[in-house]
Amino acid sequence: MTAGGVVHVITGLEIGGAEMLLLELCREETRRGRRYSVASLISDGPMRARFAQSGIDVLGLGMKRGEFFAPGLVKLARLIRRVRPRIVQGWLYHGNLGAAAATWLSGVVPRPRLAWGILGALPDFSCYPPRVRRAVGVATKLSPFVDGILYNSRVALDAHREYGFRARLTRLVSNGIDLAKFRFDPALRAATRLALGLPADAIVVIAVGRNDPMKNWPGMLAATEAAGDRNIWLVAIGEGSERLPPGPRRRLLGSRDDMPALYSAADIFMLASHFGEGTSVALGEAMACGLPVIVTEVGDNGAIARDAGFVVPPRDAAALAEALVILADDAALRARAGKAAQERATARFGVDWLHAGFCSFYDALLGEPFICGGQEAV
Repeated sequence: MTAGGVVHVITGLEIGGAEMLLLELCREETRRGRRYSVASLISDGPMRARFAQSGIDVLGLGMKRGEFFAPGLVKLARLIRRVRPRIVQGWLYHGNLGAAAATWLSGVVPRPRLAWGILGALPDFSCYPPRVRRAVGVATKLSPFVDGILYNSRVALDAHREYGFRARLTRLVSNGIDLAKFRFDPALRAATRLALGLPADAIVVIAVGRNDPMKNWPGMLAATEAAGDRNIWLVAIGEGSERLPPGPRRRLLGSRDDMPALYSAADIFMLASHFGEGTSVALGEAMACGLPVIVTEVGDNGAIARDAGFVVPPRDAAALAEALVILADDAALRARAGKAAQERATARFGVDWLHAGFCSFYDALLGEPFICGGQEAV
């Protein structure tokens, strides 16, 4: 195994934006004939199969959510000693902390550069168990000893700096989406609507996100109900969305692997988060598929979605419902906004942008040109 590459450490393997970005980055490296090493604190989750299908092995460290398990950190430290990477890259708060602990525990000389990835704004701590606040607090104290922090939104970067995060190097990176995969397909639209039992004349709103306080599922359910007698149907996608309250014009589908088909079946994308967003991967996917969007002004989502639909204030139920009614009633507006969305996604969210952003960050981290990859996968 050749030394000199990157070891990535992520919190878990649930379906989420950070996990999707890591997968796309690894796929791009594989296409270029190189591979990263990937480790996950939590060994199992639906994303593990996606990595495997792409020929990317993931080393599971056997931890539980929010807990650090000494044998898992030792296992990760051994991987770092064996691979001898030039960079250890963390993803998400607990993945960042695990990457730091194992890098220092490994005793590798020269020490790999330590990088963190923070892909969201600060959470509302009142909505989560105390371990979340503790993890962010520890990360704040350790951040001056980290060589570089990568963010995917300006809002997230500014919020963390204000909270006290410090590192020698701070950079922004664009999300990356497989634009050949995420595109509108009329054949998939018809087949998917038929499979889901959606009427041909329905206005289908798709909302994507785990069942989590930040995503504001109650607000999105209420907005579709407030549309009155309009033939508006909600398709809810994401971990735990199958447990949302059922309704006569709702399809609560949980986690799915056929997102391009589901976006093609929809007419409007909605994301009404209260807090915590950086730059939503799902938003970029929906825009690439030509969907007009309704988003809240949280994270960088509003800046990205402007002119591609409606941007409304967070926690404003009336504005959310009004935007939905306006789009539902105006097919020409939906077409114009959808075209603008697709053009913006094509210009900003290709996988090449993601890959180039990471490589540029690594160049700056090392102070010299660095070719991403360079070692076999675990």
